[in-house]
Amino acid sequence: MGDLLMTAESRIPRAWYAIVRAHEASLRSYLDHFRAMKDPTLEAMPSEGPDFAKLSSTLFTGANYAEVQREALRLMEIITGAAKIKQDPGNLRLQSVVAVYADGETKKFRPVISGSWFSKRPVVFWQDEGKVHETFEKSVVLFALKCNNIYPQVNEVLRSLAQSDDWSGLYRIFEAIRLDLNKNDEKGKKDARRKIVELGWVSESELNSFDMTVDTYRHHRLKQNPRTMTLVEAQNLIGRIIEAWIREIAKRPAPPSSPEIP
Repeated sequence: MGDLLMTAESRIPRAWYAIVRAHEASLRSYLDHFRAMKDPTLEAMPSEGPDFAKLSSTLFTGANYAEVQREALRLMEIITGAAKIKQDPGNLRLQSVVAVYADGETKKFRPVISGSWFSKRPVVFWQDEGKVHETFEKSVVLFALKCNNIYPQVNEVLRSLAQSDDWSGLYRIFEAIRLDLNKNDEKGKKDARRKIVELGWVSESELNSFDMTVDTYRHHRLKQNPRTMTLVEAQNLIGRIIEAWIREIAKRPAPPSSPEIP
């Protein structure tokens, strides 16, 4: 009976981690920007290949791989969204979640994930590969996780950026930020667009160009507006707005242990 009990217990996962994937240059950018994170952690997995990394988190718990997979996808989208604010290393892809059992055995559970790998935006990484840097992107991920109960909109915007950074996705992100700014306008003006310009996040002409161009992708009109902005320009524009908006939210009341945004 004792042997049977021990065997049964050994099949309950003692721990979990996720194997994620990106093209080698893109993965290096992720590792460079998030190397300083302690929980979650992102580490290279040369045993799997140059395109793979190990994502670990205390959030990965329980015996149900589907729940761990959902949490891994959520965390991956937050990390990807933070990485894409200033650049675009492409999306992290979930290769598998791995259960680690008490007897040392591991088992991989593979999801069905699809999507585009490529982008025309630049990829940023450090020349001193392997050195730990305190980065804006790392602080954003930790802030989003720590303050999710207070500011869930940060999680939502980061995940939206990871899920879709085409014209429709960028418009939804811009709309979400405007709604948040209007809701939290102390002066009660509720004119988020003007506030974005007055604070110097972006210029009026850039917003006008974005509005006119995105309108041509969202609506079919007899007389279309001219397209005066490329998708890459729009991604960079919304990235600057997201960065400034997160810095603004970080100045609002938050838990004492919340990470500062550099």
